[in-house]
This record gives sequence, structure tokens and C-alpha cells, in this order.
Amino acid sequence: MNIPVICASSYALSLLQKTASFQVHSVYRKTINLSGGSSLLSLQAFGSPVSPLSLITCLSLPEMEMLKAAPGIPVQNRPDGLAFSASGEEYIFTLLGTQTVDSFLRSGLPDHAVPLIRKALSSAETTGFRILFPELEANPAPPGQFLINEAAQHLLDQCTALIRQGNWEMAACFLSRLTGLGIGLTPSGDDFLCGALAGLILADMTGHPFFTALKQEVRKHLNQTNDISRAFLSCALLGQFSQAVCSLSSARSAGEILSSFQAIGHSSGTDTLCGIYYIFTSFSKEPTV
Repeated sequence: MNIPVICASSYALSLLQKTASFQVHSVYRKTINLSGGSSLLSLQAFGSPVSPLSLITCLSLPEMEMLKAAPGIPVQNRPDGLAFSASGEEYIFTLLGTQTVDSFLRSGLPDHAVPLIRKALSSAETTGFRILFPELEANPAPPGQFLINEAAQHLLDQCTALIRQGNWEMAACFLSRLTGLGIGLTPSGDDFLCGALAGLILADMTGHPFFTALKQEVRKHLNQTNDISRAFLSCALLGQFSQAVCSLSSARSAGEILSSFQAIGHSSGTDTLCGIYYIFTSFSKEPTV
């Protein structure tokens, strides 16, 4: 059975050129994750938001659920596509005519974008790390989230104070401790860190000592989270992000921003957006050194 991959991130396609074989890592309703060495790729149902790991297929959600993929099944990277067999059926995900979606984030964010981000976050339905920003007027955190938010608030307060002092290394040390903090496939702390790294790129701060320090600290903590979240953090360290993040500079309204980020899943998108917002608000004043 041939299944066309209709679009894929530029990063995912580059991984395919470097990796000879994969195996099924995990299976979810819309996604089959593949592992190859230290890398992950995601075969996803049609209409899924494009992440840096995405290979978006033509399959609907019901069709995706009918595939008999299971963790551990070997996947061949052949000239005609990615192939695996399950329950006597061979599936070949073909890449002929696949559209490339650029996942490399470039610097620059218009001045009007930050107020739009704030408005989008204020309108979001999910709570997540929004509650750490009083000006966003988030709903109360659900039961079980209090201790996570309390820990995150402490780390952000310490980081912000150190940024104001120009102590970039210690600020990065505190912020990186968000790694693995939270629940789910991509904990809120990891999503926030991806957003912070994106925010520094968008703010044209890739030459800033805080950016260098944060990347170093995040690398040190990668083993403190799960495989899937680690893959997204590793992408962020390489400047590879979701389509929602990469298109942020061209967004024309808060509604457009909110829609694209909420499509990422549960609170992951809004937590990422919170990380971007944090960078722009934290560096809005000169450090007191």
C-alpha cells in the first residue's frame, strides 16, 4: 500500500538523507513516531500541524488509526519511501512530490507582534504556564498543577532577576531547570524552553551571551526529559521549529497566532508562545550592571 507524504519539514527531510533505517518508536491516534539513532521523525495524519519532525501523510485520522503499526517494528528507508510491514500488509510512505516546509527559524519580529502575542495568550482557553504571567489573566490552575507552577514561578523569578543584573550564565542555569517540568508527552517546561530559544532568535539575540549560555545549559539537561520532548528541544537548539513559530513574524492578528499555536496540541502551543513572550518582556529593559 503506497501512502503519499504530502508535505514535510525541511529538517525531517534532511534526517531522511542521513539515516538508513528506523523503527517504530511510539504510536498515537494521529502520529507514528519513528526513531533512527538519536533522531525522531513523525508520520502524521492529514491536517496535522507541521513540526520540525513532521512527515504529513494523505491519511485521514480514521485511516491513520487503521494502520497496524506497533513499537519496535523495523522501518526501511528505501529509494521508494519509508516502508514497514504489519499484520501481513506492507506500507510504503512515498516522498515523490512531497512539499517542503521550511523549519529553520530566521530572526526578526515586527514591533506590533508582541502586543498581538500578549492578546493571543490572554484569549487562550488552556492554562499551562500562562498563569505565571498575571497580566495574561489566566484561569486558575487545575488540581495537580499547583506544585508544578510554583516550581516554575520560582525558576522564572530567579532567571528574571539575574537577567536584570546581567548575570547571563546563572540566569540560563535557572531557566534550563524547567527541563522535564510538567506532565504529558512534552512537559510545559520543555515547551516553554523551546519558546524561549525561539524568542531569542526572533529578537535577533543569537550573538547575545544569554543565548549561548542557555543553549549550553539546555544541552546539559536533555536527558532529564522523555524521548519525544528531547527531540523537540534538540531541534530548537538547531534553530528548527514548528510552522506556527516560523510564521509568527508574518502573523496579522492575535486570532491567527492563537489558532496556529493552539493547533499544536493541548497547552503545548500556548506554553511555547509563553516562552517567546517571556524573552521579549524580560529583555525589554537594560540590565542593571
